[in-house]
Amino acid sequence: KRTMDEHRDSDSAPPSPTRFRRTRSLVPVGYKTEIKELAKLAGPVMIAQLMSFAVSFVSTVFCGHLGRTELAGVSLAIAVSNVTGVSIGVGLASACDTLISQTYGSGNLKKVGVILQRAVLILLLACFPCWAILINTKSILLAVRQEPEVASLAQLYVKIFMPALPAAFMFSLLSRYLQNQVSVLQVL
Repeated sequence: KRTMDEHRDSDSAPPSPTRFRRTRSLVPVGYKTEIKELAKLAGPVMIAQLMSFAVSFVSTVFCGHLGRTELAGVSLAIAVSNVTGVSIGVGLASACDTLISQTYGSGNLKKVGVILQRAVLILLLACFPCWAILINTKSILLAVRQEPEVASLAQLYVKIFMPALPAAFMFSLLSRYLQNQVSVLQVL
């Protein structure tokens, strides 16, 4: 049996040079350059996404200071507007990722513009069914047995959010449009 001192000494021994060689063989050559390039592309996109999520976060924090009912109302409203509104626009705009990147890569910039115009039209038309659901938020929440006061507050928040839905759709589409052309700083 080894004593504790012997065990500690063997664990603190410096690693062998062959161990470093094995580790170096796993790391690709030029990885530092790749990390820098990736950070240049991903950094602005990450900041833009954090800022868009901050809107809901700030609303929730402020309403949380007002009371439990207000917090419940805004939380439900954000969930409803994200599920029945924003996620639909983001999903439709995501379809343009493949189309725009392939068309831009082929050098057909005129077709990229046509894809963007069609996507704008489709997203703006998609606002109407989303609005139809959002207008009835209170009725839907009451049907699933939410408290009437919470449902009323959620409906108020959703009504205030509804005019921003086309803007949220366009932000999602235009940020993808720019990202697929490697113009990420304009997203900020």
